[in-house]
Amino acid sequence: MRLADVIQVPSLINCSLIAGKTGLEREVLHVNMMDAPDIAKFLKPNELLVTTAYHMKDQPMLLKELITEMNAQGCAGLGIKMKRFLDEVPPDVIRLADELAFPIIEIPVQSSLGDIVNQTLSNILNMRTSELISAIDIHRQFSDHIMSGKGITRLLKDLSQLIGSTVILLDQYSKPIASAVQNRQTVQILENLYMKDIVSLFPDTACFSFSTIHDQQTYSVFLVYTHNKKVGYLLVLGDIEPTDHSTVLTIEQATNVISFELVKENALNQYSKRVKNEFFYNFTEGNFTSSDEVINRAMEFQLDNNKSYICVTGKLEKNEKLLASYAQSHYEMDKIFEYIEDELVSISLSTHHFTRGDLCILLFEKKDREEAFN
Repeated sequence: MRLADVIQVPSLINCSLIAGKTGLEREVLHVNMMDAPDIAKFLKPNELLVTTAYHMKDQPMLLKELITEMNAQGCAGLGIKMKRFLDEVPPDVIRLADELAFPIIEIPVQSSLGDIVNQTLSNILNMRTSELISAIDIHRQFSDHIMSGKGITRLLKDLSQLIGSTVILLDQYSKPIASAVQNRQTVQILENLYMKDIVSLFPDTACFSFSTIHDQQTYSVFLVYTHNKKVGYLLVLGDIEPTDHSTVLTIEQATNVISFELVKENALNQYSKRVKNEFFYNFTEGNFTSSDEVINRAMEFQLDNNKSYICVTGKLEKNEKLLASYAQSHYEMDKIFEYIEDELVSISLSTHHFTRGDLCILLFEKKDREEAFN
């Protein structure tokens, strides 16, 4: 809740803003009522303090120290009940508050600080409750969407309409998976991000924003996780302010549903890979009983007996991660093999990918037999 909205609650309607008018966009998450000399150490970010300033009645210039500390801690503002113990706020204090864009609210002596705290907290709670109810409805809508088989692309289109911005889903290597729109502008945006090597600088945080000079565009990025594993990024064309809780919650619901869908797709892919690798193992070990059985099984994996293939085999070099526990080493190998497979898909090579232990086997399709021997 912005401070500009807070000062509209009934108990604050007769109050006046005497300093820091440019700071009304500060967000208020908490309200505190306290009178103590060391009050600053008990305050939290985005907290509005209302006080009688009793401990400053003989030293009003102590307000400068209090305001400086509150601003440094990211507090929302200060409400002072005037004419109770403090007759006026010194001009130097007002000047400092204006410089810091730190709002100071003058509260009339007849106003109740208890009413101000209760009404403000009640409004904040009502607003957050409304946002959470909306988030639950959106999560249900997105979940039904995926369960009905409409896919991630359609979900991104719905999300784009809800927040009014284009949305692109990138994988963990920052390559596009799906987009709310498919047009030249989207392709150009992604090309620019890769050409400028911006995606390699993405921090490993839940959400962040950045701007590019070449197109003067601001982007907001939300990470997609599955069980503490980063699996992708949701790239939003536009600046999503953290204080815009409704939009942030909507995007978070989308990332949650997308993460479940990616888990499902990953499970299906892992099953397919396991079956392919079992075929390749049995083939290389000579476990099939006849050539016809090999040919028929190979056809299931789009391996044509009438085509020629170049076989490339690679083995991972040992490093500290691969020399760790058995489970950890397999996890690291799977990550590397997945990256190789994704790279091959992105460059449109007709390739069949198999793994066997720490070996990576690639079969590159040749156009004809004559070319294979040239």
